[in-house]
Amino acid sequence: MTYATPSLYVEPIRLIRSDATFPAAICFCHDADIRRLYTHHPFLHPNEQAVYMKYEHARRQKSYLLGRYVAKQATAKLIGETQLSRVEIRQGVFQFPIVGHPTSSNVQVSLSHCDDFACAVAFPEEHPLGIDIEEINPDRNTLIRDQATPAELRLLSQLPLGEDVAMTTLWTAKEALSKILRTGMMTPFSLFEMEKLTVADGVVTGEYTNFAQYKLVSFQLGGYICTIAAPRRTELSSLQIGRIQAQFASMGTR
Repeated sequence: MTYATPSLYVEPIRLIRSDATFPAAICFCHDADIRRLYTHHPFLHPNEQAVYMKYEHARRQKSYLLGRYVAKQATAKLIGETQLSRVEIRQGVFQFPIVGHPTSSNVQVSLSHCDDFACAVAFPEEHPLGIDIEEINPDRNTLIRDQATPAELRLLSQLPLGEDVAMTTLWTAKEALSKILRTGMMTPFSLFEMEKLTVADGVVTGEYTNFAQYKLVSFQLGGYICTIAAPRRTELSSLQIGRIQAQFASMGTR
């Protein structure tokens, strides 16, 4: 029996600062049949397998596998591990991912998934990052707009994005920052207000009003928006956004 090969992108990246450079790795994967992939190529750690077996519904099984797959791919690329099953991604008390590995420590990962698409970024503990991906869905615009501040709405209206892309960018930018801070949905999103947004070559960059130490980098992948939150003074020039966009240009387009 055959199955479709997932569209997978994994690459090391450099987090460049004035006084140091940190290694990291990023992964994107689109796979509509991740459960079949896992049947042929098991990649879960035994502890993850025990968790997976508790899920009865196909949708939950799929999201669990996709999230673990991209988190393991990014982590393995960062630490030089060739066997994904040796990397364990477990949950903290507020559901944030925790990396476990027999010989590597002080490694963290941020992950996100939406439908058949997932992404993750692995990084050293010394240098936090957050990532989020969401489908561009006009039906969610009203809900997202209700989470925006008046200043954000004015700023977004001045950018050449269109409402659907603008609203999804806003949402992913706040989610990405909440993952760095590990607050999730437990903090009012107005606290994660964006400012100083600019658009160049299809990439949105900006900062956060109440968290001036962080910035955002946001870009479109087919019918999705991905945003990375990072320390403001970190240079992400090694991230090949154009190559990622080219590979996933047709994913999720309505």
